Amino acid sequence: MKYRPLAFAAFVVPFWVLACKSAPAPEALKSQAVQNASTLAAAPFAPPAVKAVGDKLNIGGIAVRPKGVTQVRLAWSVPPGTAVNMEAPAHVRWHSSDGLASAPKDLDVTGDALKDGVALAIELTGGPSASLSGVIKLVVCDDVNHAVCTPVTRDVQLGFVPNGTATVVSVPVALPSAK
Repeated sequence: MKYRPLAFAAFVVPFWVLACKSAPAPEALKSQAVQNASTLAAAPFAPPAVKAVGDKLNIGGIAVRPKGVTQVRLAWSVPPGTAVNMEAPAHVRWHSSDGLASAPKDLDVTGDALKDGVALAIELTGGPSASLSGVIKLVVCDDVNHAVCTPVTRDVQLGFVPNGTATVVSVPVALPSAK
């Protein structure tokens, strides 16, 4: 095979030119860095750390106010085509709490009462952290004709830290598809 410098240059030069033209100017990089820093500064706090293994759900780092009551809502995140069954029985049982002024009350209701999630009034006793653990049971169905329904049980471990300022905090809890 014969080496052809002109053919090689015709092949390599367009890529080199494109690479040079696509590099942003230093001013654009600086502007992007300032924009990224201001976006990070605007975030109030990091979202809770969620670890799910099967039916066990561990949510740590939920930021609540150090003094006073914070309304924490465990809000369902359901796939499209799935909804909480309004007529089916639903239960919330709290097994243990640590560092809370009082544990939330257990619930024996229908899905209608839990359609938007579980509301908790959380007040810390002044320690560096607090926790709450329990079991949530409900039923999800396909939202068109309820032909497919699935019972859902979630063992939940919630961890609270006293560095929040919001009076209301929403924590997403994923539920499975009923399809």
